[in-house]
Amino acid sequence: MAAGVGIQGMEDLTNLLENMTITTAEESRAMKNALEAPYKEALKNAPYLKGFTKSSIKKIVKKEEMAIVGKIRVNGWTGVFTEYGTSKDKSHVNWFGGSIDGTQNEFFQRLATELLKKAK
Repeated sequence: MAAGVGIQGMEDLTNLLENMTITTAEESRAMKNALEAPYKEALKNAPYLKGFTKSSIKKIVKKEEMAIVGKIRVNGWTGVFTEYGTSKDKSHVNWFGGSIDGTQNEFFQRLATELLKKAK
């Protein structure tokens, strides 16, 4: 059975939105759970020579101004060069961007599912 929210008319929608309250902790938890898929994919696709690039991939969820922001960051110095390639080595071009783009739909699906649990 497909999960979803049944709405019939504008009054149901406005009532649903007025009664839906989501705390900051719930938003952070939803973002952290949704970032798990792209994070695992980036770890899986990271080039491995000595392990510095793989160990430098970090998942960060924090509040910035009025929003909860989730980031997956590569802190390693060589991460930039492996993502775009150098003049001598282009074997791992787009490993990070491809990982993020490939799991974009799963990220949004997980985030929407977590946030809409409150609406039921």
